[in-house]
Amino acid sequence: MMTKLRSFSKFFLYLLVVAFIALMVFEWGADFNGGRGFQANDVIGVVNGQEIKLQLYETAVSNAVRAEQQNGATVDAAQESQIRNRVWESMVQEILLSEQVEKMGINVTDEQVSEDIINNPDPQTRQNPALQTNGVFDPVKYRQILAQPGNAQILMMMEQDRRANLPFRRLVDFLAQSVVVTEQELRDEYADQNVKAKVAYLHIPVAGFRSDSVKVSDAEIAAYYEENKDDYKAEEKRQVKYIFLATSPTAADTALVYEDANYLISKINEGEDFVALVKGHSDDPTAARNDGDLGYFDRNTMVKEFTDAAFSAAPGAVIGPVKTQFGLHIIKIHDKKVEDGVEKVHASHILLNFETSVGTLDERRDRAEEFAELAGDIGFDKAADSLKVEVQESVPFGDNRLGAIPGVGRIRTGMDWVFHSEKGAVSRVYSLKQPDGYAVMQLIDITPEGFRPMEDVKNLITTRLETQKRTELARQWAAGLASEAKGGDFKALAAQYNSTRSVRADTTDTFPRKAIIPGLGRAAGVAEAAFKLPVGSVSDLLEGDRGFYFIKVLQRDQFNEETFAEKRSSLRNTLSQRKLQTVYQNWYNTLKDNADIQDLRYKFYTS
Repeated sequence: MMTKLRSFSKFFLYLLVVAFIALMVFEWGADFNGGRGFQANDVIGVVNGQEIKLQLYETAVSNAVRAEQQNGATVDAAQESQIRNRVWESMVQEILLSEQVEKMGINVTDEQVSEDIINNPDPQTRQNPALQTNGVFDPVKYRQILAQPGNAQILMMMEQDRRANLPFRRLVDFLAQSVVVTEQELRDEYADQNVKAKVAYLHIPVAGFRSDSVKVSDAEIAAYYEENKDDYKAEEKRQVKYIFLATSPTAADTALVYEDANYLISKINEGEDFVALVKGHSDDPTAARNDGDLGYFDRNTMVKEFTDAAFSAAPGAVIGPVKTQFGLHIIKIHDKKVEDGVEKVHASHILLNFETSVGTLDERRDRAEEFAELAGDIGFDKAADSLKVEVQESVPFGDNRLGAIPGVGRIRTGMDWVFHSEKGAVSRVYSLKQPDGYAVMQLIDITPEGFRPMEDVKNLITTRLETQKRTELARQWAAGLASEAKGGDFKALAAQYNSTRSVRADTTDTFPRKAIIPGLGRAAGVAEAAFKLPVGSVSDLLEGDRGFYFIKVLQRDQFNEETFAEKRSSLRNTLSQRKLQTVYQNWYNTLKDNADIQDLRYKFYTS
């Protein structure tokens, strides 16, 4: 078993790294300082009866964000949302896998942990240059390092890690026992990658029959609707009314930015260093590396307002504030020149963004909170009348992965609230980005899942049936060409019928068996015939997603036994890992589908 574990260890570690994100960041995050007081009943999820506490989740998220930032990433609201979802999924996975470990009675002894540390170093350890000899991992050096007294703390951490993840690796190893790669599968995999064919083809497209008249009766439409009713399932839809208070800058906020710009201009006029002011005040993200220096630019480089101001000033001048779509600019002109007949200016600038003040943000938030409280007391519409805010209504919508609520914006926790609430419920205040602002919703309608009425899909069904009938016309017409096509003169047939039926003849480049065929797209039957027919022979009528075909096999590579033998081992490894990944994913998906998972995060988050 240890041999098998080692052979799959890299893949196991890849699978399990997600499962242990929550565990690792929690253990690393003992210094977490939450900004809220956690209560004993703060439960953000339940998995098969096991609660996930808010404090544990917040700790995990906080440390995952910190890890991203330590790696140089800037974590914005959207990225933090993705991290929250990854941490949630990892916690669910850890609980489900732990249940299976316990159910199957998988445990590890101290001896097994020690053996795994000594005999199964992880890939990162193997790649450490200090543990290699002539570029190859040296187990002697590795064991010498483990034996050094000064590394006792590291050894304890390794032991904790192996004791935690070895049972899970044993679990996946159990699944690996079902993975078998046959000799024929190896040969097929090699052939799929290395054996190529080239064909000439005659294409009879269904589009060549679009002008043919076909009739679809009401009885055919009704029959098709009943036979394919599942295609017209309508998910549960909900509808909300909402108020939205934008947090865009007010006139007062804009005036403050102008005041700041004029203050900086006065300091420049008093002799303060321009570069120092750039470093201290510019909102241009490139200022940190270029000190606001834009270099030489022509009239087509910058936006019009900036260009007009810069080219109208003399070298040495400081001008502004100049308003553009990016904010307010204070521009210093260094030089002007004509280069290859093109006038250019060398300038630096300080950029001040138009931003919403803290006071405005607080006022909008307070107003939204006041509305939500009042709406709960006297009703949504009455609260809107009282506070003079506009009420809008969404169109009916279904639950979607992005959390996109029509009219309101993208907010996953808001979507979860909508689909967990009773009709008439009023939400808390939700903070949104793009557009920036605060929203409060009321659930006003619930349409249960069902089927779209036939009248709503009648035109769609009619089009499908017409296409089916034209496809059958094309099939019958193409079948009538079979005897002529067998002669192999595809170009002559294309020339004869191109103008009436858009028939086309061409030759492909070489292509492997499992590929989109150049010029033909996805046509499994064509590919299969190309690798089965004798070279030089012409196929029977074949069907693809673009119409009907006859092909003539022009050439095909031979199966190279010698090269196959050289690649056999790597092919087996590739297929084994691919199969194991499929087995694991299917097994885990079934485990998750049958689990009782309650995601209650929507009760705690409003952004």
